[in-house]
Amino acid sequence: MIKVEGKVFKTMIQEAVSKNSHGAFVEVKEDYTDYECYTSETGLYGMAIAKDGDIVSVFKNTDSQEKGVADILIGFAKEKGGKKLDCFDGFLSKLYSKLGFKEKERLAWDDQYAPKNWNYERDGRPDVIMMEL
Repeated sequence: MIKVEGKVFKTMIQEAVSKNSHGAFVEVKEDYTDYECYTSETGLYGMAIAKDGDIVSVFKNTDSQEKGVADILIGFAKEKGGKKLDCFDGFLSKLYSKLGFKEKERLAWDDQYAPKNWNYERDGRPDVIMMEL
């Protein structure tokens, strides 16, 4: 994993999210100035970490054929001080649970905060789960 500038990271994550049919599950921040941003050498996957240990914007570009990317990213994030994250209930909450995170708080879905291009028919209205190590 390599550290990259926030502007570079944002370009990489925007490309990845635009190619992925589940891209709405990934939050793209307006500005990554206050985050440490990391990507693979290829730039096809990455994540950012806030000063308080919040792991955000975990992504994988569909062009990547690498397996086990979540293990790589979250393992690296933990090494760099990542200790909490939030996600939609379902696949992601199960994945992060397997990687050592436990649910701390749960918020019911609220349509007014729905991600742009959310697919209600396919993805429903999952709770938002805040998780910590």
